[in-house]
Amino acid sequence: MPATNHPIFQAPRDINICIWRYMDFAKYVSLLDQSSLFFARADILDDPYEGAISYANIKLRPKIYGNKISDSMFKILSNINYSARKWTYINCWHMNNSESAAMWKLYSQTNEAIAIKTTYSNLFNNLSEGIFVGIVHYIDYEKDWMPEGSNFFNYVHKRKSFQHENELRALIHEMPTGDKIYRVGRDNPALNSPIEAKVTIDYKRDNPETGRLVQVDLNTLISKVYIAPTSPDWYFNLVKNVSVKYGLNVPIERSLLDKKPLF
Repeated sequence: MPATNHPIFQAPRDINICIWRYMDFAKYVSLLDQSSLFFARADILDDPYEGAISYANIKLRPKIYGNKISDSMFKILSNINYSARKWTYINCWHMNNSESAAMWKLYSQTNEAIAIKTTYSNLFNNLSEGIFVGIVHYIDYEKDWMPEGSNFFNYVHKRKSFQHENELRALIHEMPTGDKIYRVGRDNPALNSPIEAKVTIDYKRDNPETGRLVQVDLNTLISKVYIAPTSPDWYFNLVKNVSVKYGLNVPIERSLLDKKPLF
């Protein structure tokens, strides 16, 4: 069963656009060993603005809403947004039909790194119900209004300083209540609003997990594996051998950035 469609999570115009994950060797081996994608908790990602609204929203709310929503209600919503980050999990990809030298430098500290390549369509169809996939929109948090009405908007917007990432992300959101944890978009009563479902959501509850593993068929998901520019021969051979041992049957190639120039 594929991922779940949601109006806030927009697909790219070209659903067959190439997407990439750049990683070190340890994370690659973990990917093979678990046959799973790792979704990290939003509150432990590098960007402290994950799940935040823009400063412009605070300035523009009086004009947008007038007196329809009280300051105390906005305060409650703010606390929910802040606490819900530890129950929101994100898996990030870079959209680009070609390799990115910037992404190699950003996500691989040495020449012993790897990039896996697939498409938006392959990713969507390899995920499961209760996972949402969409492009990230980049706005000026000082000037631009971020849509409200769902805290999902907070996770499909980032600051313009991250625009070079051209990010596509998959997201899981859970709702802890009582002794159960429901996944939005998959489990009842999370399919409805908390009010309709008659449950109390406890986002402040401690979450001992750092993320979620989502099992995928790597041979269906991955179209090609690239080895970091300037990687030595022994590393290229190691990646190939390890991939074969774990049953990954896809092309493994050197980065095209290694190709010699013509003059």
